[in-house]
Amino acid sequence: MKHWLVFLALMLGVSGVRADFFKADSDPGAALPADRVYPAGRIFPFGGFSPPAGANLRKLGFSLAGPVYGGNERMKEFARKQAEAGMPVIWQLEVVYRGQPMTIKRFDEMAKTKETIDWAEMDRAMETAVREALDAAGGNIAYWAATPEELRHWRKDEMEYLGRFAAIIRKLDPEKRPVWMYIPGHYNQASLEHYTPVLDVLAQGYYPRAGTTPRVWCRYWAENLADAAAAAGNKNLIVGVVPEMYVQPREEELAMVPVWVRHDVFMPLIYGARFVEVFSLAQRSGFSAHGEYFFAYCQAAKTLTAPGGLGEVLLFGERQNDLKLTVESGPAEVDYVRKDKAGTVTFAKKYPTLAWADIRHVSGRYLFAGSSADVAVKARLSGLPEVPVAVFDAETGKELGRTADGGLNLEFAPYEIKILRFAPQTETGKEKE
Repeated sequence: MKHWLVFLALMLGVSGVRADFFKADSDPGAALPADRVYPAGRIFPFGGFSPPAGANLRKLGFSLAGPVYGGNERMKEFARKQAEAGMPVIWQLEVVYRGQPMTIKRFDEMAKTKETIDWAEMDRAMETAVREALDAAGGNIAYWAATPEELRHWRKDEMEYLGRFAAIIRKLDPEKRPVWMYIPGHYNQASLEHYTPVLDVLAQGYYPRAGTTPRVWCRYWAENLADAAAAAGNKNLIVGVVPEMYVQPREEELAMVPVWVRHDVFMPLIYGARFVEVFSLAQRSGFSAHGEYFFAYCQAAKTLTAPGGLGEVLLFGERQNDLKLTVESGPAEVDYVRKDKAGTVTFAKKYPTLAWADIRHVSGRYLFAGSSADVAVKARLSGLPEVPVAVFDAETGKELGRTADGGLNLEFAPYEIKILRFAPQTETGKEKE
């Protein structure tokens, strides 16, 4: 009898490990509607500036449309067409003050001539713009975007303007949809922190300029955004990324575009980003790689926006610290280096070659992992339960192998992103159609 009790205790212990390790008990997003974009719903927000027709965009995986440039009237027409296609929009709101739209150039001119802004009049101009947008698009707005973009935190009037802009939207928008402003990519953490008290979405340009910049720079951007958000202490602040689609690669680099795009989308998500907005989906002269980039972003979008898919894991999963990757062959670290025009190093930092997110969700246990090296790397994953575990490709559902010793050998190609799901060995894999 004693031996049976010991055996039963061991079995219960294994079952407890399985239930606790492999799946979360609850889904924080369970009550949100499945047909609306986060944070109003469960759909991962994945959009792009100046997109093609909305119906095609939705079929290709995108969940947001826009914004577009050209002022409020162009936004109204754009939003009308997107509504017909069932695509929610990011509304880029133009404020017309004393007959002229507010732009960075106008702020510069006003500062030069020492023109004093009548803030009561500016508030009325902002209220007019918001009401017109709500009348034109109403429920089809998912996010607000401020214009002018890149308002400078060291300019008092510009930050006053941004604060009033956000406050008026929150006052007039019955759904209190998130407010965002595009921030340039050269801003560091300290600069980003100036915007966290005002904005609901913190997202900046994330432009490695095709193959001219080492992709470890993406780690620097992702880290700054994550750290600025953490310093704000606002759990509702949405960190986002604006990856590039406008720089023409060299001919010999074209085959790398899908690899770059996948890396540039998923690396910031590993760091905690929950919003992707591509700049830009527009056709432009001198950019013949548009198709390669566009369809690579479509593939990433489909991975994240499919109902019940990996976007929901990233949005609503619990971040864990059980799993660890150790490089066994190849560089264990990569260098982030900035130089001035004379070639002098102005900033340098080392990053671990591999970055990963260990996430537990009601649908299973996941590992999102990526390499910042331009050469292959072999690594050992540790921290799995020492019970029989099945390993799946989380995107296709295909079973990749099994392990029972708590570890797994992995090999990363240059800049590769892997997304794995772990389950008790009793589960069998079936590749998704």
